[in-house]
Amino acid sequence: MDKRLTAVAGVVVLALGCSGGQKQASLETFADSASYALGMNMGASVQMVREQVNLDAVMNGLSDMADGEETKLNQQDAMRILETFANQVQAGGQADLAAQTDSNRASGDAYRAEYGARDGVTTTGSGLLYEVLTQTDGPRPEATDRVKVHYRGMLVDGTEFESSFDREPVVFPLNQVIPGWTEGVQLMNVGSKYRFVIPPELAYGEGRGPGGPGSTLVFEVELLEIVE
Repeated sequence: MDKRLTAVAGVVVLALGCSGGQKQASLETFADSASYALGMNMGASVQMVREQVNLDAVMNGLSDMADGEETKLNQQDAMRILETFANQVQAGGQADLAAQTDSNRASGDAYRAEYGARDGVTTTGSGLLYEVLTQTDGPRPEATDRVKVHYRGMLVDGTEFESSFDREPVVFPLNQVIPGWTEGVQLMNVGSKYRFVIPPELAYGEGRGPGGPGSTLVFEVELLEIVE
């Protein structure tokens, strides 16, 4: 079945979960647990359409089919309507995603313009912005090296989405990360600490990275070691 129709069909589970007379299931057997897990999976898939359906009508259709009653729609009409509804849901999701991308790009562009005008900030030919927080005269890595770093990742509004400073440093091949990291860390000397402001083209682009599509990302990176 089309994934969009699967999501729409899953509204049944959501409707059951929202009905006032719902009986709390006790997970006493494996079948109980499997059934509950199936409900969780289907419920999660239909959150995006919850506000677009009449849950009473969903329950009516479910009970008519389950009890063998005469339905208000024949099977052909039902499938045609579901297909149309699925297309509407998909179009709405794409519009929301496009709006989020535009918003992220606008806020990122404004942030980079302001940040790039600060004293001590350099912009490379690719559009990467960086600021030296701590400078040393240690060796610099090449793109083919593995490096050990501490880092903190933030959105342009200051929201921190990840940090290694609260745990162990991270080791990774420098040529297997986002382009902004590959370029930026090669500018650093071991022992130094930089702040990078990375435009979406050098980060996750239109993909589902931190902050969503079109996001500019801010990283504070401390280069600890070139790993042999």
